[in-house]
Amino acid sequence: ARRVAGLDAPQKLYHYTSKAAAALISKSKQLQASSYGLAGPGIYATSMHPTNCTAAQIERNNWCKLGAGERTAFVVELDVGTLREEGWSMETVTQGRDVWLINRIIGSASFIQLTDSNSSISEFERMSTCLWNKQAGQLFIKDPSEYYCEVAKTIELFGQHIPDAPRQCQT
Repeated sequence: ARRVAGLDAPQKLYHYTSKAAAALISKSKQLQASSYGLAGPGIYATSMHPTNCTAAQIERNNWCKLGAGERTAFVVELDVGTLREEGWSMETVTQGRDVWLINRIIGSASFIQLTDSNSSISEFERMSTCLWNKQAGQLFIKDPSEYYCEVAKTIELFGQHIPDAPRQCQT
């Protein structure tokens, strides 16, 4: 998969959150770092995109348990290249799970100031739907092998995660 500036990170990372937390994030335009976590304080995300994974799969990956979907009700899509330019670093923090830790390289800000160039916020259900992509659906019906070829090209370009596939990057 294509990586940002040759560095070992996908082009996009996804921070999943509850409806209540999404409202606070939208209002403040800030994604706050947690004071604790698997690898310490920071902002946690995954490269698992909602079109390729269920909310249950993402919850199992992110928190090692299944929930009612509350923690994945909303998703903040983060542009890794822009965040790097803004002084943020990304690193994987687990073996066998797709969990990334985002920390400030320069300065002491404990939050990402969300802008149109570095992020977008959406409901999980809206982001996970393929209804808008009629062309892909028609191609799947007409020629499944060509459809899978196009999916592979998309993954190559954007580095999205495929459930149950070998890791795109072994560390």
